Amino acid sequence: MHDYDPGWDYRPIRRPASAELDEAEQAVRLHLIPAMDLPDMTLFFVRRGQCRNGAIAKYIAGTASHPVIALDVAAHRAAARSGRDLQVMLRTSLAHELAHAYLESCGIDPDLHCEDEVEEFAADFAHHGRIHLRGLFASHDHLLD
Repeated sequence: MHDYDPGWDYRPIRRPASAELDEAEQAVRLHLIPAMDLPDMTLFFVRRGQCRNGAIAKYIAGTASHPVIALDVAAHRAAARSGRDLQVMLRTSLAHELAHAYLESCGIDPDLHCEDEVEEFAADFAHHGRIHLRGLFASHDHLLD
């Protein structure tokens, strides 16, 4: 188990009240985390723009034993105001970041993760509830033999 503290790199804020966030988190905890054989996850929340490089969520590399994810809920809500489904966006973001944790837990260096594969996996989970872990390894076929 790691000893990562979000306060080392971020200024966490209080969890916002959000039914969409509660539902997205529940779906991930009930279905995705067990499928990935991860113990659980820790979410913390940051002010808009703190996730770095314009991201709206960020997996903290090195925390795969108990994934830690920063989530910018304000950025998600801003995108939702443009007509996007907030529930789907939150599930996509959480699944995307957990996919990075899963790949890291399988021994794949975070610098080698294929963003297209991670994004496709996350969208499939968020839109259809499907969990295809094997798809995350398409560019790492040599590990599946």
